[in-house]
Amino acid sequence: MSYLIVKDIKKNFDKKAIAQLHGVSFEVEKGHLISIIGPSGTGKTTLFKAIAGEIDLDDGQVTLNGSQIKRVDLAFLSSINDLNPRKNVIENIMFGLHETSLHEDDKLDLARDMIEVFGLEYKDKKRLEELSAGQLQRVRLARAIIKKPKLLLLDEPFTNLDEFLKAELMNELLEILEQREITTVLITHHLQEAFSLSNKILFLANGKVIQYDTPENIYKRPIDVFTARFTGDVNLVASNLVNIDRQTIHLKNPYGEYKLPNDHGDRKKFLYLACRAEDIVIDEKGEVSGKVIRSEYRGAYYSYRLRTGEKNPVIFNTQTKLELGQRIRVSLKNGFTLPI
Repeated sequence: MSYLIVKDIKKNFDKKAIAQLHGVSFEVEKGHLISIIGPSGTGKTTLFKAIAGEIDLDDGQVTLNGSQIKRVDLAFLSSINDLNPRKNVIENIMFGLHETSLHEDDKLDLARDMIEVFGLEYKDKKRLEELSAGQLQRVRLARAIIKKPKLLLLDEPFTNLDEFLKAELMNELLEILEQREITTVLITHHLQEAFSLSNKILFLANGKVIQYDTPENIYKRPIDVFTARFTGDVNLVASNLVNIDRQTIHLKNPYGEYKLPNDHGDRKKFLYLACRAEDIVIDEKGEVSGKVIRSEYRGAYYSYRLRTGEKNPVIFNTQTKLELGQRIRVSLKNGFTLPI
């Protein structure tokens, strides 16, 4: 059942520099985390402020559990360190309850619970300058979650952290959110964050929802070329349409013939067969040959560009080390169709 409902919200600004919203709608189930991704300047922050009630809408509405969202329902966390340097750890955590009418003793008890939850034992009386970057971020997370918000809004919360610490905190936070069933909206520019944390991803462009789907479908079944390219390396192979019915599309291209699910209804004479970099494999009997023209080492694998004679080089990933100028043959193991 939907818990957060954003229905046909619209917002226009006099200043063209500020991104606008054009009928944005989506729903989030209770306890789920969704990520909002999209190009810079496309409306992510405007949508975030609309959900938080920080801007007046021209049309549409945002509801939480069937009611208008109240400030007390929300907790925020951004990339900006907004802790109070004049307060110690537990005082900063307790500040998350400043809008409540709880007695100070109750606030202190809840703050001590957060100290334990976020692994800050023996740090409660420490000044902020005595903490590491990871401990500071845990204090901020504890302060945001202490009041058990109905909705948690995260705006690039891990931007200033190194990759190891970011991954550690992301895993800790996800476990806490799941345990407490806190509904969460995350804005991020980091695709890996969105894919690894989210129940669903909302891809926003030009103030409109382009696709709202599971991470798997966003990556493996993007709705169009723009979404496919934004969410990872992709190869587009122009393909002739051999046959089509309600269930199946039969395509032919340099890699061979393919029968794929028909996601587009009646189409024109050809489509793009799209495939991710990991879907191209080295194959001595492969249908396509080419020369390696670029190599990038990415730790767990190599990313290559292969010149095949087509307009664009083929992008593929493999753990096999190849040499620049080496000629190889490749085949395609998976793909999905995209409209032109």
